[in-house]
Amino acid sequence: MKITVLPPWGADVTESYAERYWLPTIGPTGYLMMHKLLRLDGCDYDRVILAVGLGVTLKVLDHTFQRLMTFGLVSINPVGMTVNVHRWPEAKLAHIERLEARTRELADA
Repeated sequence: MKITVLPPWGADVTESYAERYWLPTIGPTGYLMMHKLLRLDGCDYDRVILAVGLGVTLKVLDHTFQRLMTFGLVSINPVGMTVNVHRWPEAKLAHIERLEARTRELADA
């Protein structure tokens, strides 16, 4: 399967924004996996190499991939045999409301 990075939906958010709003939600492994996938546009997706690069087992990699799919950050196109990676989207208000109080305060600033 090839990795395809899709154009951003919503604003093209900054790295600090992604760290502030997405890291607490998808976790550190998901955050690092997104960074890796965003840099691999057009490359072949190899689970074993990606797992080794992240320092995780295949079970953890699959769980992380599912988590990213749950939040719409990645998807699989079985017809084109591609892994679609969406650039960091803006966090929804409901998403922000679930974050810790300090993070919410920063969002309101």
